[in-house]
Amino acid sequence: MRNPLYTAVGEAIRRKREARALSQAALAKRVNLSRTSITNIESGTQALPLHNFLAIAEALSAEPAELLPNAREETRRPVKSSNSPWFEELLGKLGGDPGRDSQ
Repeated sequence: MRNPLYTAVGEAIRRKREARALSQAALAKRVNLSRTSITNIESGTQALPLHNFLAIAEALSAEPAELLPNAREETRRPVKSSNSPWFEELLGKLGGDPGRDSQ
């Protein structure tokens, strides 16, 4: 099963790549990945490490935020409330658990 976050990011990368008239092979060469990796990233079937995500954004002359889904989109999984006490305290300091609805 595909993770909706990786699928959304992959689709954004594909749209930006196509808008720049780049082939998957050309993008792969720019970021030192295989064309197959680009295919899998764009389809959401391959996890995208942060350093590769940033390299792809740079290769596409895009701000990284342009390739991320809107926080309100249905790409986030809810966080279960089995958080440890220290994590709950940290979430409180940061403004709450982003996986839960605001009250």
